[in-house]
Order: sequence, then structure tokens, then C-alpha cells
Amino acid sequence: MEQNKVTINELAVNFVAELRRIGYSERTIYQTIYRSVRHVVKYFETAGVTFYSLETALEMLVQYKERRELGEISDTYFRQIRSAINRMNEFFITGSLQINSNKHGTIYKISSENENLIDRFIVWKDYGTNTKDDVRWVVRKYLFYMEQQGHMTKMVNIPVSLG
Repeated sequence: MEQNKVTINELAVNFVAELRRIGYSERTIYQTIYRSVRHVVKYFETAGVTFYSLETALEMLVQYKERRELGEISDTYFRQIRSAINRMNEFFITGSLQINSNKHGTIYKISSENENLIDRFIVWKDYGTNTKDDVRWVVRKYLFYMEQQGHMTKMVNIPVSLG
């Protein structure tokens, strides 16, 4: 598949614009990501490469990996450059970025009856979007504690009058 020709500087500018579009803060962009992007741009310019290419990005990554193994650069710096190259490659190929995040489960594992109770409570109370997560966390933590103490929830259907 042949890629569109785009200069390295044009890609960097559009990449930063895409980071803004998907919600990265200016602080995150300029204090973490942009520094690494500038190093990638500088590498391309020093190598005399005008247009971004996956091959040149891979060459840079291989060279930086060797420098890390020789102790010339830190592991942290290498990971930052690798991350920037991977994200720039993603943007170069697809024209967009996706936010990567780890989805952590809860450490408060509770019974399915209590899970059901939490869901029913939140629907009944009609909390706002942000508040739902907070309430879910607090109630889950409380029910987890109660289960650890040996108390179990007994499900009882209580008729609710809407009068």
C-alpha cells in the first residue's frame, strides 16, 4: 500500500492538532509528547529525509534501541521516542488517533446479587453521569466490606407506588 507523501513538519503539526482534537491537554502535549515528536523531526531532518516514511521511522527506532543497549540513552527516553514513533505511524497510516487507556477492573469483587442491587439503586435514584460512577464505587466498597464481614444481601421485591 502506497502512503501519501507528507513532509515531516506537516505531519508533526497535524499530529499535534489531532492530539488537541481528541482531548489531550496543552500541558500533556507540550510537556510529554511534543518533545519526543521534535526529536523525531530532528532525526528526519538530520538524515536529509523530507517526507515522513515508516522505513525511516523504523531505522530511527532501531538506532535508538542500539543506543539504549550501549547505555548512551536511558530506557525512559527510548520508550518516549518509541511511543512517539508508534503514535506518529498510527496517524500517518490512518489519519487519526485513538486514546489508549488501560481499563482497570475493581478490586472490590462482590456477589451478583449485590451487583444487581447497585444497578437497581442507581437507576432508581437517577444520578447524573459523573455522580453515577462515584456512587457505584462507594456502594460497591460498602457492600464489599459487608460481604467480608459475613453479611449477605437478601433480595426482596418491594412494590413501588408511583402515585
